[in-house]
Amino acid sequence: MGQYTKSDATDPKVTLLAIKHYDRTYQLNGATIKIKTVKLLQMDAATKKQRADYETKLGQDLGKKFYVYQVEYVLTNTSDQKITSNGFEVINPQGEQLATNDGAADLAASASIQPKAKKSGTLIAIAKKSDQGKLAKFKLVSPELIDAAGHTTAEAQTIDLRKRASNTSQTASANSSSDEQSATPAANSNQQTAASSADHANGDDKVMVAGHSFHHETFAGTDILVGDNGEGEAGEWAANNPATQNDASVKAQLSSIYGNN
Repeated sequence: MGQYTKSDATDPKVTLLAIKHYDRTYQLNGATIKIKTVKLLQMDAATKKQRADYETKLGQDLGKKFYVYQVEYVLTNTSDQKITSNGFEVINPQGEQLATNDGAADLAASASIQPKAKKSGTLIAIAKKSDQGKLAKFKLVSPELIDAAGHTTAEAQTIDLRKRASNTSQTASANSSSDEQSATPAANSNQQTAASSADHANGDDKVMVAGHSFHHETFAGTDILVGDNGEGEAGEWAANNPATQNDASVKAQLSSIYGNN
């Protein structure tokens, strides 16, 4: 928490306020969506030029300081035909649905994905500083998927990231009577947790903090620690966890890792 990238002529200074690591997969009809990481970013744009790109994408006038909710995801086409995504939308903690050019922007919208191929994407949306402790309260609206003939293969669904994986995969029907449904995680939670733990256990970057497992990730060129089981960024987790927020040894450990005085 607090890591940042410097501004330049066309880009604002970006400060990481919060991060949550998911690596959770959801099943659609003919596709899967893997939600990797969500972040809350503070943008400091001293000039109009530094915020112009965000204003264009988000469809709103922005001040010198604004906040962005960011989602990193992977969309996989599991079907035998090419599909096109019309882009994600966001439902913020206040219940407002933000669409493309109206408070949100899916930077991979309108992308065509070949059969059995996958594409990484980034979704951004306007947020508030008060959302720093509310990352789990954001919901996503999955993209409508369209085949080469122009037919809808998967309707938009509401994805609630607070829901854990269920034992049974449920595939959304393109003929659903509702425009939006609750998406169901595709994998069994125990299997998902075990696989995630195994991946990190085999690596050299595993770090234990107060009995919790963390791993290294790079944010804007800066090394940070992210929890293996949904803790988020280590500094934020330790500061907000009653069991660790006043623990001098934890503070010293994180200061040593992050190189803080």
